[in-house]
Amino acid sequence: MLTLALAACRSTPPETTGEDARGRDWHLAVEGNRELTLGEVLEAAKPEVEALIRGGFRKPDLDDLAYEVERAYRERGYAFATVAYEHDTASARAVLAIDEGPRVEVAGVEIDGNEAVSDADLRVLLPERRHGLLGLGGRLFVPSDVHAFPGAIEDAYVERGFPDSAAEDATVEFSEDRRMATIRVAVVEGAHHVVGGLVSADLPFIERDAVSSAMAEFVDAPWVPRRGVEIRGALLELYAERGYPDAKVETSETMSEGPEGVVAWYTPRARPGPKVLVRSVRVEGCEDVNPDFVRSRIVFRDGDVYDSRRARLSFRRLFGTGLFRSADVKLEGTGEERDLVVRVAEGSSLEYFFELGFGSYDLLRAKTGVRDRNLFDSGLIGRAELVASIRGAQVTLGVTDPWFLRSDWTLDVPVKVLRREEPSFTIEEAGIEPRLSRAFTESFTAGWAYRFDLSRLETLEADDPQSELDEEENLRVGATGPFANLDDRDNLFAPAAGGITRAAVELGAPSLGGEISFAHASLSTARFVEIFDGTVLAARAETEWIEPLWGTDSIPIQERLFNGGENSVRSFKEDELGPKDDDGDPLGGEVRNLLSIELRQRIEGELSFALFWDAGNVAAKTSQPFVGFRHAVGTGLRYMLPIGPLRLDVGFNPSPADGEDEYVIQVAVGMPY
Repeated sequence: MLTLALAACRSTPPETTGEDARGRDWHLAVEGNRELTLGEVLEAAKPEVEALIRGGFRKPDLDDLAYEVERAYRERGYAFATVAYEHDTASARAVLAIDEGPRVEVAGVEIDGNEAVSDADLRVLLPERRHGLLGLGGRLFVPSDVHAFPGAIEDAYVERGFPDSAAEDATVEFSEDRRMATIRVAVVEGAHHVVGGLVSADLPFIERDAVSSAMAEFVDAPWVPRRGVEIRGALLELYAERGYPDAKVETSETMSEGPEGVVAWYTPRARPGPKVLVRSVRVEGCEDVNPDFVRSRIVFRDGDVYDSRRARLSFRRLFGTGLFRSADVKLEGTGEERDLVVRVAEGSSLEYFFELGFGSYDLLRAKTGVRDRNLFDSGLIGRAELVASIRGAQVTLGVTDPWFLRSDWTLDVPVKVLRREEPSFTIEEAGIEPRLSRAFTESFTAGWAYRFDLSRLETLEADDPQSELDEEENLRVGATGPFANLDDRDNLFAPAAGGITRAAVELGAPSLGGEISFAHASLSTARFVEIFDGTVLAARAETEWIEPLWGTDSIPIQERLFNGGENSVRSFKEDELGPKDDDGDPLGGEVRNLLSIELRQRIEGELSFALFWDAGNVAAKTSQPFVGFRHAVGTGLRYMLPIGPLRLDVGFNPSPADGEDEYVIQVAVGMPY
């Protein structure tokens, strides 16, 4: 027997001490708990334990505690668990007597009568809970989940257009030892209901093609009870887009028998109301922000026909500035000419930030700074930030115009100063990198960039015996070119769908302010596919080239390409894949390639693991771009933090050469891609 004293000192009032009304200390004992520890039992019913203490060990509170402990056992797969209790006032002692019974696993799930929906699509509606280390044990039988299973099946059928479907209560067959359970559910599907469309598309002031386009998503779609409301909303939106915000639309619904089921038809009746012009745009609520800046975000001008699409765009452009806690764009008044009133509530434009990170090479790293989203009350964004690690530091001052020249283009002008220790050299650098970009869609951004860098090699460890030129201690680079990003990932930190593709080209030349001429291009892509719930397959491919041009014989080490490290080929330390000098210092090259495949599996909660294969190279010259490929195979653990996953990877080198590590442990915050 395990005993836990739950009473406190007598000087505390009874409702908070756990004493009874007579001031006696009570003790709670738990018997029969073999599979769960005392701590697990009481933690599962923590609110009831607290209520028991507060109430002075009243019998009704003990009854609630016993019920909750029993429910907790059943949620953990002990389907036959029972909890009784004793309440002995003479000895001031309460006892929970637990009969755990066997832990029950699911042997199978059988569904009968389903033709329109597959077994696999229905079985996933029964939550899958597993026991054992890291959740790798058998599938638990949980009575509450089984009880809710038929209702989930019926809901799934309704969403697929089977409103008359029915799923009988689940029947359960247990094995003789009561440790395995087979679950069976019988389904009656009923007739399939689909949307046929509109009986009449004669809607005043709306083109037939527009009506057909709006109805395309509904025709032949499964019928659900809300479909009529959705169709009415789509027709109202057609009117609002054409300047009729007061339009009234009603739809009547009729059902008819079709060759393959029941077809729903809708007859619309519309009263358009007046066509509305925007008389003027009125801004309210500005304090520090210039009202003219607010008007620049609104895509209406005096005399324009009202359009709900443009109103939504205006709201997005306004709210996207980050300057306002709330924003509202709506018409006010009656008649054919109305004011478009823009009401805003300003937020604080000044914000401070601090971020911590870790990397196998940088070790501890941090980023801190300040950002003003309304610099000089102009709508410009100013920032000052410091990024520091064991290997160096970078200070950046920048100004961003989110709507350059009142357009949809963004101009960002950062000025940076840095000092950094690389594996084979230490560099000091200052530069400016203006970028003009535009988001053409929600996921696609493109633009043009220019960079001007002044760098100095403070130390140089690498010595290339094949180089005909000594490395320049000081280097000036001027380069410009286009870039494009396509990012449709579903999650920034741990994506399970979509991907990200980046491409950039730049040309360096003395006419652009530099000392060397070169062509530099890079292309990278990563895709993510969720194979099963919690199982994600990720893949990445990258290539990057830099070629000396027009009298430049070689690329200085400051501009060369390197490979290896926590986010590349993980069986190599930072920059250590590729050509080296006689002392083993990385020399870099003109080509860098990288391929990677990673299988990510969620274990439980925020914990997951991964299996990966990386391959990559660094080629000294572009004439032989694919020589020297090396590999990494390995596994890793990830734990999700608010700033991204804390990652531990172990990359093994299948065929290490002389001087190479057989394996490398990589620790970092953030996914490798």
